[in-house]
Amino acid sequence: MSDLGYLVDITGQRHRIKEEKPTTEGKPALWCYDGTFRELELLVKKGDDWYSRKLTDTEKGLVEAGVKFERAEPAPQGVETRTMRSLDAMLKEIDAEPEANDLIQDLLPDSSSAYMLLCGRSGIGKTFLALDILHCLASGTPFLSHKTKPCKVGYLSMEGARAKIATRFRTIGNSFEGAHDNIFWEHSLPITLNAEGVNKLKEIIAGITVIIIDPLRPLVPGDYTSPKDATLFLKNLQRIQNETGTRLILLHHIRKPDKRYKVQPEDLQYEVKGASEYVEAATTVLLLERVRQSKDVYGKFRSINPKEKELHFVKVKDAPTDLKPVRLRFNDDTLLFEPVTYDYEEDLNT
Repeated sequence: MSDLGYLVDITGQRHRIKEEKPTTEGKPALWCYDGTFRELELLVKKGDDWYSRKLTDTEKGLVEAGVKFERAEPAPQGVETRTMRSLDAMLKEIDAEPEANDLIQDLLPDSSSAYMLLCGRSGIGKTFLALDILHCLASGTPFLSHKTKPCKVGYLSMEGARAKIATRFRTIGNSFEGAHDNIFWEHSLPITLNAEGVNKLKEIIAGITVIIIDPLRPLVPGDYTSPKDATLFLKNLQRIQNETGTRLILLHHIRKPDKRYKVQPEDLQYEVKGASEYVEAATTVLLLERVRQSKDVYGKFRSINPKEKELHFVKVKDAPTDLKPVRLRFNDDTLLFEPVTYDYEEDLNT
């Protein structure tokens, strides 16, 4: 390896230069190594400064923040490069990064690898909640307390009567001014993501920012409970997202609950039907469930309103803290779930 010196970034970390070579544009550039000799990506010289065109995943934050690289003198012989930065340097780097570009704050990032699972037993109200989310995205209205980014949203329904779904759209739409023009709908026979199905789905969702698919099960080729078939399905799903730029929200069922056992909130992810790969690969898993009967301070069971459900945030990768369950009450007039004031911790401990 020729000794071409080092680069040092604004955090003070040195990067050893491996070799210089021209880029396709004819601009001078170089490849370099960090202290552990992982190869970094191309650095391009513009004037007297060096800029990163793309870096490894560990340096992704620097790229997004537009960090400038400057030429440094060669390090003294025998002096090794530093592999860890100070806490202050790391905090400054993080502060320089742009805010997360979430489609739904903390729940659905605008990333090609992100998808959301919305789960619940049959008849619990998953579709109503999904259409609520759809209208929130289409209008830029917060979903519960989570801000949304207005965008084109599609709904791909593969079960249910079209007339009934149309009635739901009309009724729910009355609560969301400005959402109509951003909403698209396709009612289809079940699509299986084999080679033909992948191309068909890509055609359907072209130009849509977020697509809600109801339900997930028909999409999976083979046995949807098989880890092997689930993995192949998720691979095709990722391919579709990469090629279309469309983000996915998938509706899915939970297993038929065993009444002999009391399922705790932290175990709800294991109630999702089929292979565990669906939950493991998801960015966010929401689960709509019946309200658990609780006792008051006198030890008496509280009555349960059958229109009330609990929305559990079973898995949320990007939320800064764990999100507590939200109690919702279904409104027959608007066909929307509305938050109910509810002290979850109090009920859990009484």
